[in-house]
Amino acid sequence: YETLDRFHRQYLPMSISTWVDDLSQTISGMQQVIIPRFVEGAVFLVRSLTALGCTFSEKSCLVASSISIATKVQQSLLDHGIPIQLSDHAKDLGCDALQGGRKRKLPVFHHRCAQAFHKARVVKHLLKSTRNASKLALTGVKPVVW
Repeated sequence: YETLDRFHRQYLPMSISTWVDDLSQTISGMQQVIIPRFVEGAVFLVRSLTALGCTFSEKSCLVASSISIATKVQQSLLDHGIPIQLSDHAKDLGCDALQGGRKRKLPVFHHRCAQAFHKARVVKHLLKSTRNASKLALTGVKPVVW
């Protein structure tokens, strides 16, 4: 908590989102400003979290609005000993995050919806025999879509 709180205070206007054990670092602005700021924030995060015993996943990737920005950030991070792969999209807990909002990928969304509809039918069938099955809607169906 302290590391993320310090990040929020020191590295504005950059933001960081957290979900369970995933972090997503976001910044927008002019290239000359965002590249050094982003690298500074990323180096702080990796070093601070590593000191706490966390690990930097080899699955981590960098998604940027242009390949030139991504390459410059990747090289700067590598200069600090932080290897990261480039991608035009990243899968974060089953949701596709896309490069600069230029693309739209729906296969993961459609798959999750199909799973939710299947589970909802099962819960509906169980409700005919057991009233307590209604609790499964929150624990079995909703998490698939959420």
